[in-house]
Amino acid sequence: MKKIKLVLADDHKVFAQGLASLLEDENMKILGIAINGIELLELLKDVRPDIVLLDLRMPLMDGHEALGLIKRDYPSIKVIVLSMDYFDYVVTDVIINGASAFMKKGTDSDELLKVIREVYKEGFYFKDPISVSILERLAENKKLHYIIEDTKLSVREVEVLKEICKGLSQKEISTNLEIELSTFRYHKKQLMEKTGSASLVDLVKYAIRNRIANEND
Repeated sequence: MKKIKLVLADDHKVFAQGLASLLEDENMKILGIAINGIELLELLKDVRPDIVLLDLRMPLMDGHEALGLIKRDYPSIKVIVLSMDYFDYVVTDVIINGASAFMKKGTDSDELLKVIREVYKEGFYFKDPISVSILERLAENKKLHYIIEDTKLSVREVEVLKEICKGLSQKEISTNLEIELSTFRYHKKQLMEKTGSASLVDLVKYAIRNRIANEND
């Protein structure tokens, strides 16, 4: 089984080292630990992780700034924010700026491992109350509302997009919609092309902007 490659960024060394030890015991490979955003960006010049676990409160360069630079320079790297700042506006900001998931520090280790594996496999992990907080926050910003008709999404494509926004796996979506896995992949490909999305995170952002993600079934 392929190991998930990770980089950790947290200025609390004891916490970071303990987390690294836990993850390595779970068949994951730690490529490095950074104590601030500047050190993290230097590290990423030499290693290419699948996922970065990023704290927000760090000296010299905080996680907010580091996140933006990572997604600009290394868009394929997924970022899971791990922070005590569990507020609606913070969660909204980091997701909009490219994070694949937000986890509160102190989250049960089993849940954290689940999220890491889900992000590695699916590209993102948005579950309540995180997804709800994002929708509520973005609903206040009307300038983000786009015209859906321009993309000419089919009814089935909208159904698939709604399921994606629930944070479900490919198999779960296929089961819920009673379609083959290959059919789901076809619809996902069509959605990516029609919306100009480069990733599942982009698709979710599109759904949020167009009020698809919080429409009633």
